[in-house]
Amino acid sequence: MKNILKMELNKGIKNKFFVLSIAIGVFIAVWGFLYNYYSYTDQIELMESLKLKDPSFLKDFVAERTVFNSWIGGEAFSLASVIYFFVFPILIAIPYGWSYAEEKNSGYVKNIVVKTGKKNYFFAKYISVFITGGLAMVLPLILNFLMIMLFIPSITPLPEYLTSYGVVGGDIMAKLYYTKPFLYVFLYLCVDFLYCGILACISLAATSFIKQKWAVVIIPFFYCLAIEFSTKFVYTNLETSYKEISPFYFLKPVTGRYQGSWIIILVSGFLILTATLGITMVLERKREIY
Repeated sequence: MKNILKMELNKGIKNKFFVLSIAIGVFIAVWGFLYNYYSYTDQIELMESLKLKDPSFLKDFVAERTVFNSWIGGEAFSLASVIYFFVFPILIAIPYGWSYAEEKNSGYVKNIVVKTGKKNYFFAKYISVFITGGLAMVLPLILNFLMIMLFIPSITPLPEYLTSYGVVGGDIMAKLYYTKPFLYVFLYLCVDFLYCGILACISLAATSFIKQKWAVVIIPFFYCLAIEFSTKFVYTNLETSYKEISPFYFLKPVTGRYQGSWIIILVSGFLILTATLGITMVLERKREIY
């Protein structure tokens, strides 16, 4: 079991599609960094040109622009942030979600299960898709956060400036955001890694019914798109405070539309996990592949 898992992880992380996915994510992350960096420096230059040295003004400026609302996951309105949290379902499926479809079509599965057994092979494949999908999501985010930290102060957000941060009372881990923001970012990245790892496994499960690799890769995106489309029928009253049900929004560490909910995230993740594990480890294992 250990050997087949190691082999699958190596195949997943070292293949060209994983590099392609990370490269696209990094491009968007750097784009987001440049936007926020120049926005920050432009404000500084404006203050210097206008000779705005009033202590109260400087305090407001420093408090309103910190690393925690300037990185791509902490701000919701730059084009790079919007694009990243829209295309991520494709990015997480590109690295390895298509691999089982390719191996089935090539006949590789027939040979490998003879040596490893179906259970070991499918479990190793599931874990590998999970890990590569999670990494494809969080690595560009981590890079963007670290780059922003080099130029913008890591000042703990102040509750009196909450309108500048987009995290208010009732949001997921809101108290943590204003007390231990680094821990807040770390925990949200963990949520993104776990959820996107599970989401990427939709591609693996889809190969039980779909042979085309390209079609398998876009299945997670269409799943998220279907959830987003359903919000038109859920969010019907503008005066009602709903909870966010779309992964496009609740995986972002800042509220973009409605507040996130642990219950929705956990239930959604559990249902995807149960369905994908059931298809991969039960249904697919029972099928004759010889």
